[in-house]
Amino acid sequence: MASKQETKLLRALWRKAFRGEPVVIKLAEKGEQTRVRFALYAAIRPFRPGGGLEDDELRRAAEECSVRVVEGGLEIIRRDMHSTGKALLEALGGEAAAEEARGREVGDNVEPLTGDDALDIRELEKRLSGLETKPSEVSPGARTTPYYTRED
Repeated sequence: MASKQETKLLRALWRKAFRGEPVVIKLAEKGEQTRVRFALYAAIRPFRPGGGLEDDELRRAAEECSVRVVEGGLEIIRRDMHSTGKALLEALGGEAAAEEARGREVGDNVEPLTGDDALDIRELEKRLSGLETKPSEVSPGARTTPYYTRED
């Protein structure tokens, strides 16, 4: 587990990467790279949605930056700044289109049903009430295996 000071430094690295500066952490040993990578993710976890802490910059850094293992260490970079991100931006038509796509939520373009297409709540409840069964109406059925029969 990282100390409070180390956690503050790791969060500062996330902020720096989010602001557009690629961050390279030079680490020779593979085990150290893994430990620091997991520490980076742990430092930002409380700021992800549902994590409990509020910091808009760190939340967006968690969403928009990634940690990559590179030769000789780790790199924290905005997803739109490495080759895949650049290709996606180009396919969308630029930064403005990407920002619009990021702000869109599932269902934003769905229009509510009206008129004949919409079901009345009472009608829906009426249809569902016919599907209910009472526990007293359900019988367990006949058992056909000898393991469930009692010998007298």
